[in-house]
Amino acid sequence: MRRMSDFAYPLALALVCGLSGASAFAETIVCDGGGAAGSGAGKISSVPFTISLPGVYCVTAKISSNLASGAAITINANNVVLDLNDFAIVNLSAGPSTAAVGIFAVDRQNIVVRNGILRGFWAAVALLNGTSVGLTTAASSGHLADGIISDTSYAVGIAAQGPYVSVRDCKVTNTRGSNIASPPIPGVTNTANGIVVGGGSGIYAANNAVLDTDCINGCVAGAELRGITVQPSESPVVLNNRVTNGTLPTGSTTSVAIHFGSKNGIGFSTDAFAVQNFLSNWATGIDFSTGGTGDIVGNGSQGVATLNNGGTLIGTSNY
Repeated sequence: MRRMSDFAYPLALALVCGLSGASAFAETIVCDGGGAAGSGAGKISSVPFTISLPGVYCVTAKISSNLASGAAITINANNVVLDLNDFAIVNLSAGPSTAAVGIFAVDRQNIVVRNGILRGFWAAVALLNGTSVGLTTAASSGHLADGIISDTSYAVGIAAQGPYVSVRDCKVTNTRGSNIASPPIPGVTNTANGIVVGGGSGIYAANNAVLDTDCINGCVAGAELRGITVQPSESPVVLNNRVTNGTLPTGSTTSVAIHFGSKNGIGFSTDAFAVQNFLSNWATGIDFSTGGTGDIVGNGSQGVATLNNGGTLIGTSNY
């Protein structure tokens, strides 16, 4: 049953705006980017595109690209909302050797990426600390990926680094693996990761579907093959995600559905929560790097050889 408060805001909005009928609930997004009100300066209809000022930016059409490197959309500003507006940015024609990123930002704060599809990139979304690309800074924080579909990415579906980052209600399908010689994140080779988050407190990955993560495009034996990776964090929450494969993936002896890990062998996650996730066809369900701690509650698994490596199973709720 819905509460009265669920109706209060849209009803009040309709009364204030003098609207009636179905249009009362329509949302108007003003895509002015860093331009003057009404300028439409934030509308994106082709790539590559660089965002240099805070504001709201919107994709206005399906975009096809053939990028071997670089990024479709680079964000060089803080406090940006990028709404894909239910459109797709498609880079499939570049093939599995691409080093291109769909949406890319380094050392930025408070970026929201939402509502759309990215296909055929090395990484669909990469909101990174500078240390991940060879800098000495690590200023990334506060990001949100919401309602993003990553399809046929190669190395990474969605990555959001730093404290207070959230990835929610996203779908990452067919992350196929990459082993290119010059990746956009140095050293990240021989890998397939659906979602990567972490690097501080306030980390949240919830209500995502990570489906069919494998290593068929360039990965080799011993690859890093993971559904969700949480880099060293304090009290991260991984909640109500579906992390499933149709069959055990290539390199399945080392595959992990949810990994609370170190970064380059340094650090670990503490007081983590893995709650009500559904896992199928992985070598290990939930894995903690040495020194990591956390509670494992109410998770379901099928075709998982080892439910957990580390962490604390709570009660009999895991199966």
